[in-house]
Amino acid sequence: ALSGGAPPVPSVSDGSPTSVRTEESLRSGRRTSLRHRTSTIQHGHRIPVTQYLALGIWILLLVLQYAFVRYVCRFGIPEDCKDKADAVQVMEDLQYLVFPGSVLAIMTGMHWPDRLEYIFSFGRSEPRGWWFLLAYFGFGFFWSCLHLVPALGKFTLTELKPEFALPLLAVAVGAVFVLGWHFRAAYKHNSTSGFAAYLLSRGAMLSFYLAYLIIKLRDEADIVFHFHHYAFGFVAASFAEFNHPISILLLACGTAVFVQGLSAYGAETIIGHHMFRVVIQEANGTTVYSPSVDRDAVDFFNAHCHYV
Repeated sequence: ALSGGAPPVPSVSDGSPTSVRTEESLRSGRRTSLRHRTSTIQHGHRIPVTQYLALGIWILLLVLQYAFVRYVCRFGIPEDCKDKADAVQVMEDLQYLVFPGSVLAIMTGMHWPDRLEYIFSFGRSEPRGWWFLLAYFGFGFFWSCLHLVPALGKFTLTELKPEFALPLLAVAVGAVFVLGWHFRAAYKHNSTSGFAAYLLSRGAMLSFYLAYLIIKLRDEADIVFHFHHYAFGFVAASFAEFNHPISILLLACGTAVFVQGLSAYGAETIIGHHMFRVVIQEANGTTVYSPSVDRDAVDFFNAHCHYV
């Protein structure tokens, strides 16, 4: 069965522990709807411990993938993997990993214990957990290996180059199929308000990234725009909120690409100013290059500094 959110809350007690806990949550004022108000609201612990536990397991999974990619980098996979000897760079990566990773958990329902329990089922009859972990870690390793292929090592979604026509076509066809399936599933298995929430939440996220492109188009001369594959993986995985093999596979693969990009290359900015280097020709013929600086710094050096 497909599922896009929390199960409905029963309102009648049958004497079971689940029903008793439900009545206690209703008396404490907890609800999933904004429409129906409870008469009394009590102060106290408002978020179930199981949600913290589910979110913690999800973040642990992200960190494990990050560590796995860093370990593979020792063997030159990918060959242009960035050195992370600086602890500051690692903390910047983990900051982006944890906070957007938590947003991804909320958008895909991974902070719900029942959703986590459904995916990480390791029984003989329902070995979904094993398949998820295989796809998750396997696709992260596969994406790192793609950079070893000369024809795909420089592939990017930002620049439309003729030599990348086939990979771009494959990505476009795959995106249309997968997103089309998810939109259909959201429409078919949700209420009208649930379908609207699915569209608006994803639309708001896409609008945020679209704003980067708009800024770039307004000032092409001074702005650099590059849609890194970690962002592509994050966006793709955010659509995968359903308990269906296609959606679970998208969640595993999209999240793997998201973490692999952060681990191998860092949380590089999607948009920024062009960076330049001051070239200094010394008297002995040696050419010296300055660290990368912005245009204002270059203009300042050229106007006020005398190179000997």
